[in-house]
Amino acid sequence: MKTLAFPLSLMLALSAAAAEPKADAPELAPGRALFGQFCANCHGPRGEGGTGPNLTDKIFLHGGSKEDIAKVISQGIPAKNMPAWSAILKPEQIAQLSDFLHAQIGLNLKTPEAPKLVLSVNHLPKGTLEKPLLLRSFVEAYDLDATVLAHHGLAERSPDYNPATGKETPSKLYPLLKGLPTGNAVNFGDRLSYVFDGTECRLLYAWSGGFLNMKDYWGADAGGERKGFNYLPRMEGKLFFMTSGKEPLAIKGEEAAAPKFRGYRKVAGAPEFFYDLGKSRVHLLIRPGKDEGSLVCAYRIDAAPQGLSFTFDDKVRPAISCDKGSWQGNVLSLSAAEATAFSLTFKANR
Repeated sequence: MKTLAFPLSLMLALSAAAAEPKADAPELAPGRALFGQFCANCHGPRGEGGTGPNLTDKIFLHGGSKEDIAKVISQGIPAKNMPAWSAILKPEQIAQLSDFLHAQIGLNLKTPEAPKLVLSVNHLPKGTLEKPLLLRSFVEAYDLDATVLAHHGLAERSPDYNPATGKETPSKLYPLLKGLPTGNAVNFGDRLSYVFDGTECRLLYAWSGGFLNMKDYWGADAGGERKGFNYLPRMEGKLFFMTSGKEPLAIKGEEAAAPKFRGYRKVAGAPEFFYDLGKSRVHLLIRPGKDEGSLVCAYRIDAAPQGLSFTFDDKVRPAISCDKGSWQGNVLSLSAAEATAFSLTFKANR
């Protein structure tokens, strides 16, 4: 019998290769699916880059270990418009996504050049009462106070980034984009438009008479291009409601917890958002109210065995009524039975 001898360096290389899964390994399938759902829109279908940087090369802006990748996914990079996904993804999903992205390093896929197309866009999109329109987009922050945006990061001016070289120019800083990256803007025609924020999981403001002018963000007509900076959509119409103060909803018997946005489904054409608040799943469907300049928030709470309460800011309380529960000053209390399904009506406070 012959004995085959292998060099130690080859054996170590084979051992390392076996320990680190290949980018197409079956065990990376969950992370690959998450990447396609949440990341490919900015970073390209395979991580080759697009509006976001290439994730397959060895140029690391914030570290290249799995721990570094998980930190960026979880906390985001607010200065570069990278959202914090910990509000949406569970820790195990972030770990799966980190494993997949770490395995992509070194593939060195080529970042595609932006196609030179002649654009033709309608920069004034609109829905109807029967078929509301939902746009997940950057939105204006207006004069919302810091307590409303308690779970948002504060943006900082960031250096100019060259995707071709992977380098930054510290002496050249981008202007701040004074907006919110997790807006869910919904339009029911001229009757009602509103913004539900996916980070705070609450209604921010509402208006009537139009929707959003997307010219600065999308461009307009044939050959239009968006602005290089300050490209936020602009409100069309008249603002009639704006929230203020800290998160009003509290589940009795539970400690205060950061909300976690889980998505939405369509109910008769309108989006019903759902998010977790502690151990409770909250469903919220917002539709136009009976009167002009009003809206109705229909809530369903999956688990509130001790009931719940809303504590509204002084600027908001006069604009709100509820079909169930009892009021004591600015505090609305609902029993466990009442909390399963109830509606708040919001009227103008502007």
